[in-house]
Amino acid sequence: RLPSQVFADPMSLMAGGASGGGGVEKMTQIFAEVIKDRQLVREMVEIVGMVAPDVLEALLHSRDDFMFKKMCGELLAASNGGASVVVVGLAHMDGLEARWAEKYGPGAVTVGLDVGVVFS
Repeated sequence: RLPSQVFADPMSLMAGGASGGGGVEKMTQIFAEVIKDRQLVREMVEIVGMVAPDVLEALLHSRDDFMFKKMCGELLAASNGGASVVVVGLAHMDGLEARWAEKYGPGAVTVGLDVGVVFS
């Protein structure tokens, strides 16, 4: 589902494509649309994992671990047992949801809200 322009000729797209300019701007527009779609973000994460697993570990999984530890410590302490709202990049949501559900049970994660996820 990733935009076909990304795969057709990414180097040409970056250089400006057949239209003769605006390659970086076009890639930025494509990326801006991709990061709004959770399934497309998952696909990009999968591709990065295949091409550069060390980069994925550094930029995604280790950050997920760090944020999850903060959520379980400081956030829970500050919430006094109530629900909490955490603002994170879309690529981190799957990892954080999975960690939270594993630790606190699947009922502790509310998914499908327009605002993202509620951890309780």
